[in-house]
Amino acid sequence: MSRERRLFRLGSGVPAVPAALAAPARSGFTLLETMVAVVILATALVAVLSVCLNIQDARLRAVRAQSAALILGDRLADMTAFGVNRLESRQGVQETAGGDWRWSVDVAASTLAGLNLATVTVTPDLPKAASTAGAPRGTADAAMRLTCLAGRR
Repeated sequence: MSRERRLFRLGSGVPAVPAALAAPARSGFTLLETMVAVVILATALVAVLSVCLNIQDARLRAVRAQSAALILGDRLADMTAFGVNRLESRQGVQETAGGDWRWSVDVAASTLAGLNLATVTVTPDLPKAASTAGAPRGTADAAMRLTCLAGRR
């Protein structure tokens, strides 16, 4: 191929320009297109991270609720094992691997003859510094309360 075929002539008096430079350059992305793509990806990433954080919060709440339910079941089993004659109000702290739990059993007379009203409450036992600074993630909904009727003799 001769040199003249590879050059693009614009007319008289204008120097020859290579054909590659004379064609419009639309083969790649411009800076503006790249910046728009980065903004769209960053916005999508923020939305995905927000969803992941909500999923993590839900998982922590479920784990805490399960732990509270297990401790509530332990307190009910203790009440059943000691019998209804020795049913009394008490409280304490139960230590578990996932954190300590404060529990209380409140016994009150009911309006029904022969029955007591027993309320068992289980809450996370937070340190004083944590309770003033705000509860850790997943502990806000972890408290459980169960009220039941227990027979008396």
